[in-house]
Amino acid sequence: MGVRVSLPPWVLKGEVVMLSLLLWVSLASTPGKAQGVDISRCASCHRAVWDIWKNSLHAQSLSDPVFQGVLKDTPEALQATCMTCHDPRGEGKGITCAVCHESVSWEGNRFRWEKGLIHGPFAPTSDTLPHPVQVNPSMARAEFCATCHQYTNTRGLAVFDTYQEWKQGPYAVEGTQCQNCHMPENPLRSPVDPPYQTRLTLTDHSFLGGHTVSQVRKTLSVTVFPPRDSAGRTIFRVDVANREAGHAVPTGLPTRRLRVLFLLTGSDGKEVYRDSVILQRVIVDAEGKRLSRFVDILERGVRVVEDGRIPPRGVRHLAFQIPDGLTRKAQFAEARIYYDFGDLPMPGGMKQLVLVTAERLDLSPFQRSLWMMLFWGLLGLGILFLLLGWMKRRRKEANP
Repeated sequence: MGVRVSLPPWVLKGEVVMLSLLLWVSLASTPGKAQGVDISRCASCHRAVWDIWKNSLHAQSLSDPVFQGVLKDTPEALQATCMTCHDPRGEGKGITCAVCHESVSWEGNRFRWEKGLIHGPFAPTSDTLPHPVQVNPSMARAEFCATCHQYTNTRGLAVFDTYQEWKQGPYAVEGTQCQNCHMPENPLRSPVDPPYQTRLTLTDHSFLGGHTVSQVRKTLSVTVFPPRDSAGRTIFRVDVANREAGHAVPTGLPTRRLRVLFLLTGSDGKEVYRDSVILQRVIVDAEGKRLSRFVDILERGVRVVEDGRIPPRGVRHLAFQIPDGLTRKAQFAEARIYYDFGDLPMPGGMKQLVLVTAERLDLSPFQRSLWMMLFWGLLGLGILFLLLGWMKRRRKEANP
């Protein structure tokens, strides 16, 4: 049985080009004979979206060298689980347009697709489109992302816990979805090329995340506070805050962590003191052995025994104790925050540690204040002793 095509009104007006007609035919379907989306045709009308997506990690979800490196180390029995999200349709193409825009429902880590029917979160503003569009508001909700960004292994450990971190935090209560931050809107561009422009708001399909340094930098802040003395030691307080992320930082892969490096340096730039703290999830197996490799966590992880990451709108208050005397040799106190990708095999050019933010505090004003306090204190004691001596002599003179 052939495919019946109902031509839209704009055909009668002569406004269609051959490519649009071919696209319409490729998407048309009859019961039991769905054709599916040929993603190579998407760029014909959605060039702006396509150009952004093709450079994203979604487009590279299968070819990404980091993923391929991990996959080689993953037991064969678990590789199919990885492919559920890295190549959801099993076509060897990764996360394509069709993975999200043909999906009609999902359960756990599985999508269900209705081939040939395009879904989108927004209602079309024109009835002269080269293919039908089914409005699917769920595509703009966090639950849609949870299909792949929330995963519990066979031992009950939430290996990827991003969705629950969001759901239990303030952003979920306020109605801020994953898409609001990770797919921001550009009101100056259209997702559809002429003559089919339906709305002048393009959602960013680069899928900004922990791999995007600019995204992490605007999320984290660090503050170094003036020193205080305690039991012969100088203590510096350093606050690391999660200002904008709706989930913990870092999130996603359980081997990701933050390294907080604290430094004291002299006026010549030479290092006087160094210390560091790691903010991370600590995961163990059934015997209580700590696991540091992602593949081991995926296969044998049982529970989280420590979580030092920063929750949404949370702050970690860190204290660095400096041995007595070292602070006087320093002119600057500095805290640096590094994003650590953990044990993943990084491709050429990518660094394991990425500096995301830092703050330096000039200690000179505080040291001058201490010296001034010491000076006035000694001067005050000297005046007091002179006054006491003078009063003693007066008493002797009064009582010879």
